[in-house]
Amino acid sequence: AAERNGTAPAEDRLKLLLRVRALIRPPEAAFLAHGEPALGEASGSYGLELTADGPTASEARRVFKAGPIGVAIGSLAEAKRAIDGGADFLVAGPIFPSGANAEPGQGLEWLRSVAEFGPPVFAIGGIGLEQIGPTREAGAWGVAVISALWHSPDPAKAADLFTRGLIG
Repeated sequence: AAERNGTAPAEDRLKLLLRVRALIRPPEAAFLAHGEPALGEASGSYGLELTADGPTASEARRVFKAGPIGVAIGSLAEAKRAIDGGADFLVAGPIFPSGANAEPGQGLEWLRSVAEFGPPVFAIGGIGLEQIGPTREAGAWGVAVISALWHSPDPAKAADLFTRGLIG
């Protein structure tokens, strides 16, 4: 948690990013750093996810040159700011109530409104296998999951099922 919220020293966060990148299978899977353009660049990250209250994507590109930059948003105003700031994609949520987030879910109509902005949208928050169809129908390009994998007795099998649900 300290690495993700930025309270750990930058050197420790970079070590964690490099370790995670080394463990990713298959090795060519996309690896995105969270929050800090310099750490994304130093870790060789494929892409970067920024927070809505952090630097804009255009500002981050001065440091992070490697790939797509997205912004995690929780409102339509944040979505507009992110897009105006040059975001390549959005991570929108929470869509449904989630154990990883104390906020209530924004719902599918809100997701539909976010998707109308144009860039690809990844839905996050309370996403289980049964939510893949409805989130895709609401305009999500993909989903980001935490609890559904973390709490699964077989995370690899769960990830495979999510992947099949997204491309099937």
